Amino acid sequence: MEEKSVMRTVRIPLTWMRNTVCELEPARMLWYSTGRPWKLEEQEWKVLSWDGISETMVMISGQIRAELRVVKPEEVPEGYGCLRLRVRFENMGKEPLACFAGGISLPVRGKPKQKVTIPHMIYNDNPSADPERVVPHIGDEPGKGLIVEEHRLPIPAVNVEWRKKTGYPFLTLLSLPRVETGEDEDYWSLGALREEDGVRITAASGVLMFNGMKDVFYGGRCTPLSYMKGYRTLASGESLKKTFYIAWGVGKKEGRGYRNLTDLGYRVLKPRLEPFHSCEEMIEYKRRVLDSRYVENEKYAGYLTFGSANSFGNISGRPEYFLYGWTGQAIKLAWCDCMLGLEAEEKFRLKRGMQVTDFFPRNGESGTIPGLMRGYYMIDTGEFRGAWNDKAAPLSSRIQGESIADCLEVMLLLRAHGIDIPAKWEDTVRRACAFLMKEEGRTDKGLYPLAWTLDGKPESHEINAGGMPCVLALAAAAEYFREEAYLACACMQYERYAVCHMDTFEIPFAHATMDARCEDKEAGLYFFVTAAKLYELTGRECFREWGKLAADWILTFVYHWNTGFRPGTPCAEKGFRSTGWPGVSVQNHHLDVFFPTYELYRFGKLTGDERLTQMARVISGAMTQGIATQEGEWGYTIIGEQGEQYYQTNYFQVRYPAILKYLEHYRGGMQVWNPSWITAQVMSSALKFRYWESFA
Repeated sequence: MEEKSVMRTVRIPLTWMRNTVCELEPARMLWYSTGRPWKLEEQEWKVLSWDGISETMVMISGQIRAELRVVKPEEVPEGYGCLRLRVRFENMGKEPLACFAGGISLPVRGKPKQKVTIPHMIYNDNPSADPERVVPHIGDEPGKGLIVEEHRLPIPAVNVEWRKKTGYPFLTLLSLPRVETGEDEDYWSLGALREEDGVRITAASGVLMFNGMKDVFYGGRCTPLSYMKGYRTLASGESLKKTFYIAWGVGKKEGRGYRNLTDLGYRVLKPRLEPFHSCEEMIEYKRRVLDSRYVENEKYAGYLTFGSANSFGNISGRPEYFLYGWTGQAIKLAWCDCMLGLEAEEKFRLKRGMQVTDFFPRNGESGTIPGLMRGYYMIDTGEFRGAWNDKAAPLSSRIQGESIADCLEVMLLLRAHGIDIPAKWEDTVRRACAFLMKEEGRTDKGLYPLAWTLDGKPESHEINAGGMPCVLALAAAAEYFREEAYLACACMQYERYAVCHMDTFEIPFAHATMDARCEDKEAGLYFFVTAAKLYELTGRECFREWGKLAADWILTFVYHWNTGFRPGTPCAEKGFRSTGWPGVSVQNHHLDVFFPTYELYRFGKLTGDERLTQMARVISGAMTQGIATQEGEWGYTIIGEQGEQYYQTNYFQVRYPAILKYLEHYRGGMQVWNPSWITAQVMSSALKFRYWESFA
């Protein structure tokens, strides 16, 4: 009896740099439940054996025999500790066990200033999310929490960081996926539960919890639905097995614990993907879409955001418009046309790209405040405005910043090829940058607001990352005009944003995806791109570090593994692979192509970070999928079209009750929603790789 008591209290200290981060108690880590709803309760395990050499514990509770083995990984990482865990539950009884759930849990209690990161789902519990919208949260009440499907997580892991006198320890649990058929039974689940004085990292054999509600999942935009597929039936003698990795360490600064997710995920999951199409093929496919969107007459020239060339017509149902920035990226498309024209000496393309660029600086200013730009041009009424459906809409800082930065990229390209830049372009860009340099257009924290009123005042003063493209525009202006004032302002503004978001990550990057008021990839994306640009221009170490912080943050949205898809779905039939695809936000759980692949590659080269360059290659390869290579493929008439949304998890981008019509799209469907930014992102990246680097 005494020997068994000793075995039950076996502890494995997780130490790093002479600091004990926490202790594992093998006899208290495993849990199981029978019946609905599932319960996570500490089991009364009878320890049958503990092998200190192989570090394997065998236990029994009721008719469940459990085995937990702790081994060192084959590759020992630098910078943190790591162990591999192998877990096995076996039904030793004569009768089957219905409604079985089991797993592993790691309590993180009594540790102050905790920050939880669950890739794509939870960033310090999403403090910037609109409280009126239903999005994932762990919550503050004991018993609440979030446990989601493995395939919902780009890196199937949970990281918790906390404060200690010696630094900021962190603990990560990573679940190693094992996809065999693509059916629901292939996938486990992972998340965190709130407890009285902390959280409990929890892995389960498939059962779920959404915002404290058991057997509930996030099935559509802001839409929780019932889910009963997570329970297992264990026949007599049948077993469940799973492999996990535990990592731990101590950081020097607050809020950096999430970076362990991307490094551990890269090492363990080993993301690799060969392109489905060559760079040349991708450019040719996207050229066809570009041509199908171009329109001009004596009044205007531009690319339709949606267009009606496909058999289904204008999928948006909206009046036709040009959109500069956000989901339109009209000037980025013009850059693509200019680049094609310069490379192939197709003078009509160069002329066309310059006409499109010219239309914006000549007509896009608000008319109320010099340099304040409007982002939508309505074809039917011939007017610029701040939103397609509202003449009086505030003017987006993101659209202002993206459009001016893109204009400057066109100007830099043309100047590099000896082409004179129209004075009107330079004048408009200077006025736009002058507006951005005025304090009265900023919030009380010195940031750019999400939007300006038509008289140039901040619409609100909330902390947000939506205006970071304005800093990028100033940096690009410094590069083009070679004027120190622009660069100094860009550096000052970036530092202000860093204080609000990156000093502690209490407020993670949020509010750049304009239809999702929450933590999102696109917010972190512009923190990365702008830091990378400022590092190139200044060589300052702070921008190198901020660029790496932001790169790791946005990489938590990128799938480091192939989820597989439900058999019979389009993605399964086409051999689509999720590896390398980015997700979107804590609200929108689908895949899309919005990612700075070339910029990540270039930054990785500049900083000597092979992981970043390799991930850029993987992401670039991923985006060669989902292309209509012939009429009718993926539902498109125009060859080269590509969907905005591919569904790797139990999600479809509509709300309740409309979601009930689209459940068959879960885990393998897609939408033919096709705004022009898809072409702009993929084509510009491919052209940059072809022009400046080898794509292979």
